[in-house]
Amino acid sequence: LRGKIGGVLREEHYNQVAFGRLEPSMSFTNSKAVYLSAQGARNIEMRIVNVPKVKVVVSKIYESNLVAIQRYGYNPGGGARYDDYYYEGGGADATMGDIIYQQEIDTRSLPKRGASRLFNFNITDKLNDYKGIYHIQVRSSEDYWVSDSRFISLSDIGVIAKQGRDKIFVFANSIKSAKPLNNVNVVVYGANNQVLGLGSSNNDGVAEIEYTRKEFAGFTPALVIAKTADDFTYLPFNST
Repeated sequence: LRGKIGGVLREEHYNQVAFGRLEPSMSFTNSKAVYLSAQGARNIEMRIVNVPKVKVVVSKIYESNLVAIQRYGYNPGGGARYDDYYYEGGGADATMGDIIYQQEIDTRSLPKRGASRLFNFNITDKLNDYKGIYHIQVRSSEDYWVSDSRFISLSDIGVIAKQGRDKIFVFANSIKSAKPLNNVNVVVYGANNQVLGLGSSNNDGVAEIEYTRKEFAGFTPALVIAKTADDFTYLPFNST
């Protein structure tokens, strides 16, 4: 067996090859990526197989609910999410966010990058006055169980946090230029959703935040918020 560039196998090789229509599937190419530069191309890469049309649902998740969604997840239809299953009921009147964009898209119209497709996250935020992040769900228009979702922080603020015993150092830099950002307001939340400390970054992009330790598990730092008048991002401790 000769290869395309002329190479020849030195030994026999056996492998199974399946023919037929592949099962429909879709997934984000990088399942762990959260941060999307607000000053970049805003493209999100997806692998889509045999799904002619998808429905894209984007929700705004509010600042005050960010600790809760790290524990319970988020479902645009309401309810909590536990290990890929949704639980409806028990607080049905409460919601962690609101849907701000819905659109059905022909997957053939999405730009290609190799074997993947690109969705341009350039939507109009109808709740721009409320700070928060976004949740994007992409699902098949026909088979609703064929889907994937993720949280998106659309921001130019890059955040690194270093936790000490009685203080936290937060470093804020531009994602696009890597330059330090001053006057970035920083809030540290505990696992119980209580504010543990406030601060602001200096000319070096560093915010030093002191907080009083309490002998209760809920007061363990769980989340850092960094924001300016026109930008917002977050850093959850349990997934970064």
